[in-house]
Amino acid sequence: MGLLEGTALRRIIRDRRFEDYRSLKQYFRNNICNEILWCGHQLTTASAVELMGGDDTIAALAANDIIYVRSEADLAALDGDSIYIDYVSSTGIVYEGIESLYESTASTATEVPIGCESGTKYDTVAAVAGDTITMTALNSSTANDLAGEYVIGCVGEQSGAYLTILSNTAASPTVITCTTTPNANWAADTVSVQATLNNDIYRIRQAYVETESPTDNKQYVCNADASAIYASIQDGGTRANHARYFAPTRYYSVGGTANTTNTIDSYLGKIHATFPNVQADAEIEGALIQITLTPKQINSNEVSGTPGDVTFQFYVQGEFNWEPCIQLQRNSDVIIKILKSLNADHANMFVEYSILEVTNI
Repeated sequence: MGLLEGTALRRIIRDRRFEDYRSLKQYFRNNICNEILWCGHQLTTASAVELMGGDDTIAALAANDIIYVRSEADLAALDGDSIYIDYVSSTGIVYEGIESLYESTASTATEVPIGCESGTKYDTVAAVAGDTITMTALNSSTANDLAGEYVIGCVGEQSGAYLTILSNTAASPTVITCTTTPNANWAADTVSVQATLNNDIYRIRQAYVETESPTDNKQYVCNADASAIYASIQDGGTRANHARYFAPTRYYSVGGTANTTNTIDSYLGKIHATFPNVQADAEIEGALIQITLTPKQINSNEVSGTPGDVTFQFYVQGEFNWEPCIQLQRNSDVIIKILKSLNADHANMFVEYSILEVTNI
């Protein structure tokens, strides 16, 4: 298996009906399946580092949080356009197609939170008094029609924070009463007033834009000040995937509640990599591929009742193919890293993996 000295692994597989990735897919042909296909490269050559999904350094969210979208530059062509995000929560539930609108009256390079509705609900807080905040331009025509919605900081000291709305007036400008006392620093901050709050975002699954991303202008999924990029859509592109895979538990149902019956089993199906020749002397570029995963726990007595990580390491030259078809523990990561040898450019290495998600029906 290419394990390093001093490490070992034993697998006892009973009554398995598949031996490779093709037979795995055929075995589950009567189930609802998603096939997750990903390919990417590595941006640094100094150490074993995680694969990236594009030209940007992609960060994994360290904890559940609110995330934002923004464009690389302010373009009028994006005003009012939508970005859609698929993500997995910390409990492993997949949320698909969460829509966020670029603000039509301000810079599209300004971070707006996931679920931003744009238009008149993108506003500035004029004043804070007690449990109330007075908006600048938001004119709610009906009293309390914002109750249960959220005020999320976009620009200012409270970016990344949020308030829950208890009630509101119908006057212009609207006065919002919050369920908790706002910090005085909300005053003068730009905020999004929106019906949804997505603050348990643990892994980005994919992002896609309403139309192709304009030339010379990427689209980002990021934190409140864009100091960390969680996914990026390249110039002229429509989608972006995050490199790290997170095994989910189930999908979010359309009715607004988590689907607790149709669970998801995830399998690491195959990994394929190719490496270039070093042009100066025609030697084949080599690398150490490191794959860390958590196999599915069989029962509570296994590994003292706690699922354990396993790291496989292979030294590869030329081409690498591995089809483990390992079932993954739910709510666990698959992390693939590469450490190159010799002096070839990492960008010339091609690595892809396939995951099969099987929904029990």
